[in-house]
Amino acid sequence: MLNDTISLRSTARSPKETPTLKTKGLVSMRFGLHSKLHAMRRFLVGAMFLAAMVSCPSLRADIIYNVSTSGTTTNASPTMKIGNTFSTNLTNTTLKSISLYLSTADATGLINLNIYATQYNSFYGYRPTGSSLALATYSAASITRDTALYTFNFTGVNAITLNADTHYAFAVSPDSGNLSVSIKTSNPYPNENFFSNTDANRGQAVSGIVEVTAVPEPGTLILFGVTMAIGGAAAVVRKRRKRNND
Repeated sequence: MLNDTISLRSTARSPKETPTLKTKGLVSMRFGLHSKLHAMRRFLVGAMFLAAMVSCPSLRADIIYNVSTSGTTTNASPTMKIGNTFSTNLTNTTLKSISLYLSTADATGLINLNIYATQYNSFYGYRPTGSSLALATYSAASITRDTALYTFNFTGVNAITLNADTHYAFAVSPDSGNLSVSIKTSNPYPNENFFSNTDANRGQAVSGIVEVTAVPEPGTLILFGVTMAIGGAAAVVRKRRKRNND
C-alpha cells in the first residue's frame, strides 16, 4: 500500500502547474488583443484625420490687414462707399472676417461690406473694379453712436478663396443714412490705399482687421493621412510577427 501511495503521488500534477500555464496563455492573449487595438486606433486616427482635413479646408487663422483707430472718421452713405485695398499672403486663403471701427446716429437697414477685385492705376494706385465678389452684412440697429469694433463674418458662398499674392478691396456702406468709418491718417501699408467713390489716398487707411484662414495643399493632407494609416497597419504586422515568434 505504501508503494501504491508513492506511485500515485509521483504521477499527480502539481496543483500550481495548470493555473500557471493558463495564466500565461491568458496574459499572452490579452497582450495580443491590446496590441491589435492600439494599432487599430492609430489606423483609425489617421483615417479620421484625413477625412476631417479633406472636408474642412481651413486650418489656422491669419490676420493680413491690421490698422488701429486714431479717432478720425469719414462718412459712408448709400451712394458713397468707403474702403481700403489689402493684399493676400503667398498662399491661397479663405476670407473669414473683416472688422471695422464704426458708429452711426441715423443709419437704418443693413451695413453692407463688399469685396472687390482691384485694378491698378498709376495715379490712384489699386482701386476696386467689377462686381462684388463677396458680401457680409451687419444690422444698422446694432451700431451705436460711440465708435466700436464690429466684425463682419463671411460664410457660405461668401467665404471666398482669395488668390495668393493678390490685391483685393473692401468697401462699406449703409442701406440708408450715414455711417461714420474710422480711418488712420498714417498708412502702415504703403502698397495699399484708402478710397471713396471719388477719391483715393495712399496716405491714410481704414481702421480695421482682415482675417483669413489658410488653405492647405491637398497633397499634404493626403500624405499625412496615408502615413498615419500605413503606420497603424505596420504596427499590426509587427505585433503579429512578435506573437508568432513567441
